Amino acid sequence: MSNGTSFPFSAVTASEPDVVDWITEVIYPREFASGGDIKSGAKKRVRSRIHYAREKNDLDPRSTNGHVEVEPFFSWASRQRGWETLVPTTGIQGVNVNMNKLPPVPAAVGAVGALIGTDVPDDPAALKSKLIDGERKIADVEAERDRYKIELDTRRERSRNASKYGKQGGRGRSK
Repeated sequence: MSNGTSFPFSAVTASEPDVVDWITEVIYPREFASGGDIKSGAKKRVRSRIHYAREKNDLDPRSTNGHVEVEPFFSWASRQRGWETLVPTTGIQGVNVNMNKLPPVPAAVGAVGALIGTDVPDDPAALKSKLIDGERKIADVEAERDRYKIELDTRRERSRNASKYGKQGGRGRSK
């Protein structure tokens, strides 16, 4: 439910089960529509996130009559990762959503030699010799891989034959 989801709660407080149902419908629309165990699982994920937030004191506990205060609850809910579909909801009064982006992550580009584990020579002749050495190493590794592949195929064939002969009663020894 992307743009323009309407907010169904107009009072200052709302019943927590109703709020959980609505959040589940907005965040997990397919699971909510499918019903049954799938819908119950989606609602359980929402309730678990709410419970965890209360354990960490990020969210106020519900009142004794099972209601939550709409403004602080939806301010918290709109900041949750994966619940971004709540942000464009229309009709929420007094909810403050922090839309500031996180600070950028510093990054640096290192030398190519650090990436491949060797220094890249500047001399074209040395570069060519390194290339030839690298191609030889690749050819050796490919030849070794082919040997292992043949060995593996041989073992698989033996295993298939053993299974086949075992189903036929073994080696067929006669007395």
